[in-house]
Amino acid sequence: MRKLYSSVAACAAIAMLAMGQRGVAQDVFTLGFEGAASQAGEAGAVKADTYYATLGQTGTGNGAQGWSLSLSAEGATLTGITTAGTIADKVENGGLWEGGFNKTEVIDPAKNGGTGGAVSGVVLSLTEGTTLPANTTQRIAKMGLEAAIPAGGGVAKLLYLDGLRGSGQPVNNVVTQDGDSQTPVKSPLTINLVEVVSCCDDPVNVGFSGAVIRAGAGFEGIADATELCSAGGGEIQVQVAEGSTGAATAYANVVSNLQEGGVQGWSFSILVSGADVDLVSSTTAGTAADKDSAGGLWNGGFNKTQIVDPALNGDRRGTVSGVVLSLTEGTTLPFVGTESVLAIGLASKAPQGDTPQVGTLAFVSGLRGSGQPVNNVVTVGGDSKAACNFATAEVDVVFIKRLASDFIRGNSNSDDRVDIADPIWTINELFRGGQPTVCQDTADANDDGIVDASDAVYMIDYLFRGQASPPAPFPDCGADPTEDELECPESDPAC
Repeated sequence: MRKLYSSVAACAAIAMLAMGQRGVAQDVFTLGFEGAASQAGEAGAVKADTYYATLGQTGTGNGAQGWSLSLSAEGATLTGITTAGTIADKVENGGLWEGGFNKTEVIDPAKNGGTGGAVSGVVLSLTEGTTLPANTTQRIAKMGLEAAIPAGGGVAKLLYLDGLRGSGQPVNNVVTQDGDSQTPVKSPLTINLVEVVSCCDDPVNVGFSGAVIRAGAGFEGIADATELCSAGGGEIQVQVAEGSTGAATAYANVVSNLQEGGVQGWSFSILVSGADVDLVSSTTAGTAADKDSAGGLWNGGFNKTQIVDPALNGDRRGTVSGVVLSLTEGTTLPFVGTESVLAIGLASKAPQGDTPQVGTLAFVSGLRGSGQPVNNVVTVGGDSKAACNFATAEVDVVFIKRLASDFIRGNSNSDDRVDIADPIWTINELFRGGQPTVCQDTADANDDGIVDASDAVYMIDYLFRGQASPPAPFPDCGADPTEDELECPESDPAC
């Protein structure tokens, strides 16, 4: 009896040891979500976006053979779910699914106590033993999500919720590894719903542009294809020759819509973020805040503009600018219009390749120059006011690889000089069968995207009648800032 007891005890000990060893080696599977952490818009706006369910594995075992998902949304609505475009797609579409099982569907809230959501059951293969790559995180389902922006903002949430029922039985969140069911960690995703208040009728706003604006009309030209009074974002693209580094100037602007009085001064604290760019300069020169003798409006007021020291700002980069246009004359910006008041120089860090290099400018109070931390404020009638869109006005400065050659606008014959020969060249090409212009952009003197007789007339007016000069790039060689259908191939440089 003692020997039998010893044998049984030994077997039990071996079994417990084996289970313990298996427990130590057991992998951790995590169900998560991937997608935008915030959605912004005016109150009541419905924002639609794509999110992904993900499956991660930490450990040394084999990857998952299959899984079942039961997921829901709070403060938002799941509008669709599919495995297409994920690793659970068919093999011929770039996924790993090959003849296994797949049932993925949006559920009926009426069958789930009013709770909406989706379920998905996937086995990658019933015959081949196909698994996900071990110790990785993969997208396993793609979902459509709609959320209405509440007044004052709010949150939505994606979460894994066991027991939801599709067209079959209630589904739990389970992962299959080596034929065994594993209970995954379930990681929800909180999505901030940010109300963007329309500032279009507000007396004072701010913004950014890629070119200096003087006495502009309203919000026109504030940022490329973006109405900052309602949205807040924008983009300035800078074309850079492959292998070179780029430089750009972004202008901070004040947008006035005042019935009387004007903006007398301001203090700006502008954060520069993005590892791809350097902040190289900050000045009011060339803007409305320049000296009146240089074409600006500043006449003996106060001006302190400087790049901040990251060491004094928690490693944050940026610039601060405090300006009073006059201490004695009551000088103001125009009551209505857009005026650039600060020029911020940026440069890309690395030689330009296929990947864009991006830096972002935003109005963020609290940066410190040589004095105290600076808040974003404008002064009207002696009172300090906050521009309506200080919290949302920002711009991305994007350095991209140049796909076309530099040129001088108006230099139709590509001899690096703009003179009477250029409109004659254009007339000869258009009406007399003359040689074609290699870089079509050079002949588009008025930059309307079409080469015709008006361009020759434009050049004659400029050269001999004192009319406006051609738009950029002019008089120096440069890239075309305007998108059009005209070609200037890099293989045939115009200058």
